[in-house]
Amino acid sequence: MLLIFVALQFIFASEIQIRDITYTGSNVITLNDIANFKDVSSQQKKAIGSVVLAKDLNVGVERAFSKDSLINILKKYQPKNGRITFVIPEVATVKRVEDRFNKENVENKIAVDLAKTQSGVEVKVETVNFPDIEENIIDWELQVPNQLQSSHLVIPMKYTVRSHGKDIEKSESISIKVKLYQTIPVVKENTFQGQRLQAENLHLQKIEMVRGQLYVSNIQDIVGKKLKRNLRQGDAIKSTDLEKEYTIRAGESVVLLVQENDIKIRLEGTAKQNGSTGDVIRVNNPMNNRLVFGTINSASEVEVK
Repeated sequence: MLLIFVALQFIFASEIQIRDITYTGSNVITLNDIANFKDVSSQQKKAIGSVVLAKDLNVGVERAFSKDSLINILKKYQPKNGRITFVIPEVATVKRVEDRFNKENVENKIAVDLAKTQSGVEVKVETVNFPDIEENIIDWELQVPNQLQSSHLVIPMKYTVRSHGKDIEKSESISIKVKLYQTIPVVKENTFQGQRLQAENLHLQKIEMVRGQLYVSNIQDIVGKKLKRNLRQGDAIKSTDLEKEYTIRAGESVVLLVQENDIKIRLEGTAKQNGSTGDVIRVNNPMNNRLVFGTINSASEVEVK
């Protein structure tokens, strides 16, 4: 009977293997997170697995445990009868699941980095040729551009693999397709040229942005403006869809302000062009019946310099 017991003990030897790299969804790291148990009793597994190695593991942060430190912890749990074999790498690294190299995390990382360059815009990324890397990636870094020049990008990537206890740096590239979304005002129903838009004609909607199309993003910049063309229900509004609100219109009487040194002269003139505050327009000077250029100061005043 004793021989049978010894033989079985040899065949079913207990083993705890510590992984080179582990990804966890918790900010508390226990031995249970980084170990594989083989033929270890449930009581021993519970005692060993519950040992807390570190706390406060946040996204983008990693913890590394040396072989010596893990041996010092695990040897306390070596049973008096029988023996557990511990297989421990030189360094055991623990990271958050959000830092694992996979398609979802890569797309999220690129989208977050690109969103920093696009104010008020939601970025969605789709990888076109995600690299098939079977090696044990322990670290990776994407070189995301500071500006979005195109909807199709090639993102360079540097990554580190661990092989036989050694870390090896490599490089790869990832092709992506980028879509931009923005929540902007659109018309609730069909609207027509010459119609003056009010707040009740509009509501906010998230739409995919088309490259080269600049839409008005603030309702207050639309309310009270007249349409230059018909719009269909759900259409976003470009600034070119709105009639420009002029401070002064051609043919209106204006005050010409002529300033020479400290002397100011005010004359009555006639605007020959439409214009808004700050625009330079042509105005008829009644003193010599000539056209002069002046800057619009207000709805009734044009300053000639």
